[in-house]
Amino acid sequence: MLKSDCRFWKTALEFTEKCSALTDVSEIAAAFSGAVMPLGFEHFAITRDFFRREGFSKAALATDWPAGWYEQYVAGGFYAVDPVVSRNRKSTNPFKWTDVLPECRDNARASSVMQIAASEFRLREGVCIPIHNLHGVEGGVCLGGENVDVSTESIHFLHLVGIFAATQMAKAVSSSRQELTIVLSHREREVISWAATGKTAVETAACMNLAVSTVEKQIASAMHKLRSRTKAQAVAVALAEGHISV
Repeated sequence: MLKSDCRFWKTALEFTEKCSALTDVSEIAAAFSGAVMPLGFEHFAITRDFFRREGFSKAALATDWPAGWYEQYVAGGFYAVDPVVSRNRKSTNPFKWTDVLPECRDNARASSVMQIAASEFRLREGVCIPIHNLHGVEGGVCLGGENVDVSTESIHFLHLVGIFAATQMAKAVSSSRQELTIVLSHREREVISWAATGKTAVETAACMNLAVSTVEKQIASAMHKLRSRTKAQAVAVALAEGHISV
């Protein structure tokens, strides 16, 4: 693992440890902002369902957008034509805002959303992290700014901390808290713990003296139990719900 990767993972795990003790949405949002600000991401929105009929304002768990942008976004119904929202529905992996620009070429309203964000509110670059459960779209984390770090290492970091923050916020606003009913086996917890340190399946197999196929099956089983579509999401959920610790 490269030194830069190690630095990102260390920062991510420090964030999850700090955030796991927070139960207030505003405190979680402040911690999240502090974690992503050094990468140039000055603004973000975290939602649990972009596509509910009630609209964006009902779906937002936390928003830290430039003054005036939230009001214009909601009043204009931009969530219905926002190409980032459209891509969020289709993708399970993080993506850059620039990835959706081809989709704006023949869609004037979609193009207008991106142009207004960039020219009027200095949201020139960004990253979106889709959050899916086994049943489909659950929400997303959208981050932006004027000059941001969109390197592969940065996006991996944002993937983990974004899902973790969203999970913690969803727990914080839940009307009823229930005890954990998910039970991970010892081996499932172990492989997810190694994944939390940034280890690949091959590296985890070497550490645990197991076949790579065995590790992959354990990861897949843990992902299913944790209702996660990706390994990064499984790590974040396992940390948030106390199945593993840093």
